[in-house]
Amino acid sequence: MDEFDGDLSDYTLIEQEGASWFISNTNNAGRQAPELEFSSGSAGSSFLILNEFFDLNPDLNPLSFNYSFDLSYGTFTIGVVYSLDEGNTWSVIWQQVVTDDIPAGEIIITVPGENYVKLALFSNNNSSSFGEWYVDDLILNSPLSVPTPPAQIRALASHDSLKVSLNWVPGNVIDPASGYRIQRKNGFPQGNSSYQTIAEVGPAVLSIEDTIVQLNTIYTYRILETSWPGYVTTWSNEATAYVPPIIPVELQNFYAELSGNNVKLTWLTITETNNLGFEIQRRKVSGIDGQNEWMKTGFIKGYGTTTEIQNYYYTDKNLVKGIYQYRLKQIDFNRNFEYSNSINVTVDLPKEFYLSQNYPNPFNPETEIEYTVPNDSKVSIKIFDILGNEIATLINDEKPAGNYSLTWNAVNLPSGIYFYELRAVPTGRQAGGFIQTKKMVLLK
Repeated sequence: MDEFDGDLSDYTLIEQEGASWFISNTNNAGRQAPELEFSSGSAGSSFLILNEFFDLNPDLNPLSFNYSFDLSYGTFTIGVVYSLDEGNTWSVIWQQVVTDDIPAGEIIITVPGENYVKLALFSNNNSSSFGEWYVDDLILNSPLSVPTPPAQIRALASHDSLKVSLNWVPGNVIDPASGYRIQRKNGFPQGNSSYQTIAEVGPAVLSIEDTIVQLNTIYTYRILETSWPGYVTTWSNEATAYVPPIIPVELQNFYAELSGNNVKLTWLTITETNNLGFEIQRRKVSGIDGQNEWMKTGFIKGYGTTTEIQNYYYTDKNLVKGIYQYRLKQIDFNRNFEYSNSINVTVDLPKEFYLSQNYPNPFNPETEIEYTVPNDSKVSIKIFDILGNEIATLINDEKPAGNYSLTWNAVNLPSGIYFYELRAVPTGRQAGGFIQTKKMVLLK
């Protein structure tokens, strides 16, 4: 390593007229002062040749240094060259054409794995250009120890969630290490399937979880370590894991709660594996339009695979009088399914007309209005301002007996007192029926 904090006695300088290599008490290359500076104001090529010869590793010989360039005008070509014949001929390892200032940064290049190698920095002033090249912390990592791969890789499949946990002992790779590459294949190590890369992680990571796995499947893993700009170790040992078959969804506490003519279903699961979700099914077992066939009324998405308790809710609204049965069809991602037990719910008709106070009140800008119809009726609900002007009609339709709710949005109206009126005439009658009016306040 050369931090250029002394002189250039370990180098041979070849300088064209008007150019020079020297030690400068600056830090333009991004490291600590002092540093190497090359300055040129006339056309020609200059070399800074290391006097030492190198016998290099046949595989890995990274050369790194920090540098920057201040260009006043014109163009330069800068680079690193090597010679195998004591400097009689030179070959380029790396070069860069300079047409603008280059900010401070690090470069890592690979020196060919040869014996009796000489190295040199060079600069070519293309047309009487003027500029300064700054270099610091010149490092040749050779000879190198042989990189070693990660070791003791372990793969463990979970029995209560859909995943395989991997961990390993770090290997040894040329600095700077950039991380680990994890590969997986289906089956045992001796199988014919091919490895595929499933993840690349940073150098500080020594464990991951593979969650993209299938049930009842064998997987084999291997890992290598990487460094910048592309060096890698050999592969680690192989590790095999078996993901066991599906654990059934453990469902508990399936029950129903009646609110008017709405049925709220509630259930929970203790564990889930591969759970796509629940299809809610209903059939009516009494009444004029009683039916024997189960029908789908909704679907609630599941949580896949989990060992935590999950709570589920579903509301079946606006049912007519009758006795109903409900059941759950639990479906997994492979489209296999199982049915829960069924539960019965009796929905009775309301006994009288009823108009509730809106909620919230005062409100801004939405409020909910509930009403009850004890028999089939022509129902209208209208909104009036304080002067009796009709503002809106929320409903004007035939409704079977039941409990209902609707929402009114007054976003385009000013603050003030408003009235809502329920008129209900039983089907088959021309007059009479039920009328009720209530007050509400819009407060913005």
